[in-house]
Amino acid sequence: MLNLIVTAGRAGSSFLATQLNQHPSVACLNETHYLPLLLDAFGGEPTKTDDIMKIVAGTHFHDGRNILEANFPSLGISLEAWNGWKYELGKNFDLLTVAQFQAKLETFIRAKTGAKIVVDKTPCYGAHLEVFAKHLGGIRVVILSRDALPSIRSMLKHPGFLLKIRNGVNTWTDIMRHHDINAEDMSLVLRPGEEEEMAKLWAWRTTQPIWQAKQADLKYMNLLYEQMQSHPMEFFEEIESFFELEPSRDWVTQSAKQVISPSTSAVNVEIPYSKHKFRWLRALIGRFEGHQSADSRDPMSHLLTIPEVSKARSLMGYCP
Repeated sequence: MLNLIVTAGRAGSSFLATQLNQHPSVACLNETHYLPLLLDAFGGEPTKTDDIMKIVAGTHFHDGRNILEANFPSLGISLEAWNGWKYELGKNFDLLTVAQFQAKLETFIRAKTGAKIVVDKTPCYGAHLEVFAKHLGGIRVVILSRDALPSIRSMLKHPGFLLKIRNGVNTWTDIMRHHDINAEDMSLVLRPGEEEEMAKLWAWRTTQPIWQAKQADLKYMNLLYEQMQSHPMEFFEEIESFFELEPSRDWVTQSAKQVISPSTSAVNVEIPYSKHKFRWLRALIGRFEGHQSADSRDPMSHLLTIPEVSKARSLMGYCP
């Protein structure tokens, strides 16, 4: 079972991943990014294990850290254990599918951490849910959504997002593919009205993981960032229930306290919860989830004009 947390971006997924790693039953990976690369290269076909590991080993953050190895210290997994597992995997399995590799990796992580489930928080995986469903089997996905304007204001301060804009790429996957990314000058000056235009496109992006989850008939739950701030206890209880975790009142209480305290939570930074302020986002998602046209590949075409959808695809992409 692949357990995911996805979002259009700046919706509290990093904070949620941090809190999940405090749950006694969970080991949460914080950004992996290699799965689309593996599936692009190999699909569902049995593949040389060495070829799979080359892509995993070559998937880095822009600062050069390997994606998986950067996760291990917070999980209490040593590089010695990781290297030993890779050696045994290559020795015992000449060929693996991507799904088999992922299952064996999660078994290794559970064994080393004592966790009952592994959760992967990689926001842009929301752009790949249909492909994941085709090749990776059972999937549960939490989709975090947030009002578009504060989302884009926050994202425009995000060095990784500015990195993509400066280098003319749409997705984090593209960043992973290119090792010649220029990370020096990431300033961005918007024209008057451009922030609002980007926010409108961002709202369209927010619905894409929901659309893909519905198309692939996945088990998913859509939660609002604003709900995390306004009703944190209920928010974390819903997370426990969705992932079928053994309830931990201490974990729920401590996680909720982190949301409430601005000094300890990067999530609580911009605007207080207001039902009025987020009415439009709720209406947008509600209209989208009620949209039942099985023939349409443009789930937002009834909300945005065709030029807007086209521009959203070309400028913003699916993936933050």
